[in-house]
This record gives sequence, structure tokens and C-alpha cells, in this order.
Amino acid sequence: MQKNLKLSIVVLCYRSEYNIIPFIEKVKTIVKKLTHSFEIILVANYMEKSDDKTAAIVNEIAKNDSVYKTICKPKKGMMGWDMKEGLARCKGDYLCVID
Repeated sequence: MQKNLKLSIVVLCYRSEYNIIPFIEKVKTIVKKLTHSFEIILVANYMEKSDDKTAAIVNEIAKNDSVYKTICKPKKGMMGWDMKEGLARCKGDYLCVID
């Protein structure tokens, strides 16, 4: 884990499934032009007993690229709760949220 990160980006991924892949790849490409000191936090919280595959997809992505961090929990709220979960995990000096 890198200390003193400049930028943390929280991406709310609810029910995105495979559509999240090209999106976060594009985010990473753009951010790398700004700084090499960043993390991308993928929030894939889910409704229990749903068929949403997003959590499994983002966990697999994060296994292969350490810039990505994941939060995948049963939902206890909606978008605001997901955002708070993501922001609580941020290590960067600057924060960005993408819904």
C-alpha cells in the first residue's frame, strides 16, 4: 500500500456488472496523466439474494491490479451509504466520487 497518496477516486459500481470494466480502465488511463499517486476504490455493495455479479467482477479486477481497492458488502442503505463507505476507505489528499 502506498502512503501519502495524492488522489483517491471512489467509483460507485452498483449493478454495473461487466460494463464497469471499460469505464474504470478509462478512468485509470486519464488519472495516470495527472498523477502516479492514486487509488481507485470500487464500491460494489449489493442487495442480498440478488443476481448482481458486480462484486465478483471488481474483486477479480483488483486481484490483478493493485491500484484498485474494493468494497463489496450487503447494502445497508442506497447511494449515500455506498458513497460514505467508499470515502471512509480513501487514503488520498484529494477525493473524487464518480457515480
